[in-house]
Amino acid sequence: MKSLFCHKAKAAPPAANTLRFEFGDQSYSPVTAGVGSSGTWKKCDWFPGNVWDWTNTSTSWATAFGRGSTTNPGAFADYENNPVKVIAAGDTSSVTDFSRFFQNCYAITEVCPIDTSNATNVMLMFSYCTNCEKFPNMDFSSATASNGIVGVYQSCLKMVTAPNITFPSGNAFSLQNFFYYCENLKVIPLYDISSCTVMAGTFENCTSLETIPLFDTSNVTNMQYTFKNCISLTTLPLLDTSKVTHMGEMLSCNLEGRSMHLETVPNFDYSACKNFKLFMDNNSGITEIPEMNIEANVTRCENMFRDCPNIKSGQKALYDKLSAIGTITNHADCFLNCGSDTEEGRAELAQIPVSWGGTKEEV
Repeated sequence: MKSLFCHKAKAAPPAANTLRFEFGDQSYSPVTAGVGSSGTWKKCDWFPGNVWDWTNTSTSWATAFGRGSTTNPGAFADYENNPVKVIAAGDTSSVTDFSRFFQNCYAITEVCPIDTSNATNVMLMFSYCTNCEKFPNMDFSSATASNGIVGVYQSCLKMVTAPNITFPSGNAFSLQNFFYYCENLKVIPLYDISSCTVMAGTFENCTSLETIPLFDTSNVTNMQYTFKNCISLTTLPLLDTSKVTHMGEMLSCNLEGRSMHLETVPNFDYSACKNFKLFMDNNSGITEIPEMNIEANVTRCENMFRDCPNIKSGQKALYDKLSAIGTITNHADCFLNCGSDTEEGRAELAQIPVSWGGTKEEV
């Protein structure tokens, strides 16, 4: 169907607090369908095609078209028969809450720029927009809710290039699951995330992502799952991890028949980290465990370097360091199959007790 962007100049732009939708199904009526009931609909008869304006003067647009459960489709779910585009927007600067706005709206294929500059909560705004390929640049600088930016693009399966985004400055925020399961995402801009404190699952399951910019992560304390299943990564920049206390599953892979392919690990600062559970489980690319400045506050390291078969050195030195720490409560299989495919690695495993994943029998 011919795009309607070329017709915008011939018609009045949307009024304030209004979004303009183009529906692929020419007989579809959002009024009859009962969607967007928090606002009012008006058909744009001066447009060719099936175009409607939706107006909502409330300052909260939370869950206007989305749903609170990932098993419950949003307002626009019939992608095969009724693809939906958001083609224009009026002034939405008065809206303060966009949380779950388009969550589970599987039929949305593109979204025009929307003013979110005064929104304090955009949590899960586009999550599970699984067929959307075109996202606008966004201003999330006013987000103040504790989880106000969590999971915004979670499971946006057709996103290839992430939009430019302005994040809060001076106000701590979480990027938990921000791009979780964006499996075709390849390009990430260099964002200013200097006020971010949580990156748990930020890029988890981004299986096509090949590079990561050198973000300012100096205030991040949680990197659990951050790059889990990012199987196309071969290198990482030297991110600031000086405040990170949780690195569990940070660089691991649990995809059947797949593995991580990181060839080297930067000399991260591990001095604050307490939890290394499954830190780099299942990585076929790495050949050497880096020297790690681990301190005596570690509590968990089970499966830390499990199934890294091509490692040639470093596991014995790390075992010596970890085994001297009295606060560790779980170290099972820390080095299981770590270096098992190299002669040098097997020699080091022979010096590590079975209880730690080595092959040295314990008395």
